[in-house]
Formats: sequence, C-alpha cells, structure tokens
Amino acid sequence: MNMDIIRQLEAAASVIMAPPNIITAEQRRSAENVFLTFRKTKLPYDICRQILEHSQVDYVLFEAAEILKSALIREWVFLRESDTISLRQYLIQYVSHRVNLPFYVQERLLQVIAIMVKRGSVEDFGQERTAILTDIENLIISGDHAKKIMGCNLIMNIMQEYASTIKSTDVGLPWEVHFKAKKQFEVTDLRKIFKFCVQLLSEIIKNEAFDENSIKLMEHLLLITAAALTWGFISPMLPRRLIGVYESVYESDQSPSLRLGIGWKEVMLAPQLLPLMFEIYWKVRDYEVLLHHTLICLVQLASLNGGVLTNDDARLQYLSLYLDNFQKILRMINANFKEKEVLGISNIVKKIQLFFGKDLSKLPQTLQDLYLNDITQITCCFAEGAKLEEAQSADDKYYVEAFDNMLEAWTSVFQDYSNGNDNIYQSATRIFNSYLQCHLAPPEGSRMQEKDNEEIEDNEDNDRIKFKDQLQIIGMFGRMVPLHCLPILFR
Repeated sequence: MNMDIIRQLEAAASVIMAPPNIITAEQRRSAENVFLTFRKTKLPYDICRQILEHSQVDYVLFEAAEILKSALIREWVFLRESDTISLRQYLIQYVSHRVNLPFYVQERLLQVIAIMVKRGSVEDFGQERTAILTDIENLIISGDHAKKIMGCNLIMNIMQEYASTIKSTDVGLPWEVHFKAKKQFEVTDLRKIFKFCVQLLSEIIKNEAFDENSIKLMEHLLLITAAALTWGFISPMLPRRLIGVYESVYESDQSPSLRLGIGWKEVMLAPQLLPLMFEIYWKVRDYEVLLHHTLICLVQLASLNGGVLTNDDARLQYLSLYLDNFQKILRMINANFKEKEVLGISNIVKKIQLFFGKDLSKLPQTLQDLYLNDITQITCCFAEGAKLEEAQSADDKYYVEAFDNMLEAWTSVFQDYSNGNDNIYQSATRIFNSYLQCHLAPPEGSRMQEKDNEEIEDNEDNDRIKFKDQLQIIGMFGRMVPLHCLPILFR
C-alpha cells in the first residue's frame, strides 16, 4: 500500500488549490514538483488504482487518470494483454459505480478506456471492441440513469478516438494505423452504434411527456446520432495530404455531406427512419438542446448521397419520403418558427437543393408544387424575421443568416427550373414583393427605423455594400417576372 505517497499527493494538491494569499510561491513550487515527479513514474498502474480507490481529493484523482493515459500511450507495447484487459475492466467498473465522481475526472477516465479500446482493436481487428460496445449498450438499456449517461459518454469517447486521424498521432500509433483503424471502425461498429441509438430513441419517443432523466438520456443519444451522421467518411484511396485537407473541412463545417457506402443501405433507407427523426423533432421542439441536435441530424439526412442511393429510383423514393415528412412538420409549425430552429430549417432546404435539386423535377407535380409553395412561405417569413433583427441590432442574427441560406437555395431552384413554370413565377413575385416591403421605409414598405435620419443618410452606401449579395439574388427574382417588377421599381 502506497498510502504515504497518496497523502503526499493530497497535501500537495491542497497547496496548489489554495488561494494565493495564504501560501508562498515556494510552497506552490514545491507542491508542483511533487506532481511533476509523480508524472515521471514508470508502470504507475498499481499506484493509480490505489489512488482511485482511496483518495477523496478530486485533483489527485484527475492526476491519476492523466498519468494512466500518458503511461498507457508510452508503455503499451511493453504491457501484457492480460494486464491491459484487467485494467480496462477495472476502470469500466470504477466509473460505473462511482456515481458522485466529478465530471472532469470521469471524462478523463473514459478517455483512457477509449484509448485502450482503440489500441486493442488494432491488434484483434475490433473483436473485443464490438463485445465491449455490446456490454455498454446493455448497460444503457438496463442500468440506472447514472449508468445510462456514463455509457453514452463512453461511446462518445470511443467514437472520438476513431474520428480523428491526422490529429491523433499523440496516442503512440503511426498515422497509417490510425486511418486503417478508423476505416475498420466505420464499417463495423459505427453503424451498430447508430442503429442502437435510433432504436432506443424510438422507444423513448413513444412517451407523451418526458421527465428530466428522459430528456438527459435523449440529449446524449441525439448527440451520438448526430456525431455518426456528421462523421468524416473519407475514401482510403485519397493521399494523406488530401485526407488532411478534407478532415480540416469536416472539422470546420457543421453540416458536411452525408456520403455513405452501400453497406448503410439497410439502415438509411429503412422506411421508419425519416418519419421517426421528424417525429422526434416535433416532440422535442420545446427543449432547446434537443432541438439543436435533432436539427443537425435532419440537415445531415437531407444531404444523403453516395453508394447508399444505388439508383434513381432509390433517390426519388428517399427524397419523396423526406419531403413528405418535412412538409408535414411545416404544416404543424404553421410559420410559428422558434428563433433557434430557423437556421436549421434553412440548412435543410439548402441541402435538399444541393444534393437533390436535379431530382425535384422528377417528382409528382403535386409534391413539387407543395415544396415550392413551402419554401416560398419560409423565405418570406424569414425576410420578416431578418427585418426585425436588423432593426433591433440583435447580437445573434438567426433570421438574417437563415434568409441568406434561403436565397442561396433559390439560386439552385432557378437553375433546376430554368424553363420556368407558373409556380416559379408566383414564388418570384411573392418573394420580390416581400423583400421590398421589408427594406423600404413607410409608407411604401415596413422597414423599421433603427437610427436617426442623419445616421441613416450617412449609412446608405454602407447598406448597399451590406446587402450586395442579397440584392444580386433578388435581382434574379426580378428578372423572372420583369413585367411585375419594373413598374414597381420605376415608382
């Protein structure tokens, strides 16, 4: 037993955490040296287990977790398989039963477990990982609330270890091995995780009302689902340099393309998936954090492409089902949008146009007409919201950005319907009129005055610069219906 070492670490921690006015600089340096020396310990696994068992100081527990992480990365190749399995099982049991463990300590221990799972999967091609994930799923299904949340957090940590490749060289593996492990994880357990979350969400959503625990569990399940749908699926045929570029894009873009292979066909084209996701969206609209994660999922599903859509019939069937459920939701919302959902709604439309724009004209005419009418109404509604945000000088301009997204989507609509039809002309007229109403001062329009007259006169040129991109697209609307627009502009 290393109780003397534990007491020494706890004493050093109390000095480090103490207010600066009651300790000297020399005392702080001495305490820091205690931990610096401890971090250099070789094979620290037994002492770290004793710390986790006996110490009541959170700072010391965190240091033990951090040292375990560093040692495993540094010494993995020297450890026996039986020792790593024993340590991993111990850590899983530890975090499962320590319900009062501080979040940051638990997260560091879960990261240690995830690193061990990944390192082990390199050697057994993921067999043990699959078994571990099955155990975690059973824990989430049958465990108490704390164990359910811990299980979800462990899944997220495991996913994170496999999600990165270029930036994961700090866990002691060559980049090529990281990338191979990631691709192997994608074709086996990532799909399994996604199916599990969807199935569990389908059970929870059957309830008419959600208690606090259900909301928290749904938040974690939706977070995992969104992480799976925003996964950086990258072809192994790309050279390393280009893979790095693509991964930088994936990290910076909140809604990358959902490009899946044929192996995902059974999951993504299941007829119950899209209705379920839209049902979840409708039922969680009043819970802001759940709404955010669900919208990420729906935006991703609007960008589905790749080998999973094997032919034109599959594309049209998927698009029809998506639009049918999207339009039902819009009917229920009835233009009473929540501020935090408008950006997601506009991104859905933008993704549909980007990835299915050429397919819209192949749909039944009734469905096309409904879609054009809906996005017209959305655009006009967002124009009104943007007008209010501009007038109020709001810090977060949700409607402004959403309106810009809708205008961008309309440029694709005009290209896909280049021959024009009556509905396109009617939509162009409605949006042109709405934009003018929102940007002209009374009595011709409804623009709200946000500054005194002198400031407005000084800023007229700034407005021309500010709204340059919008005006260029509105000009496209005007050119669609010149007989309507020119007399209005002349007046």
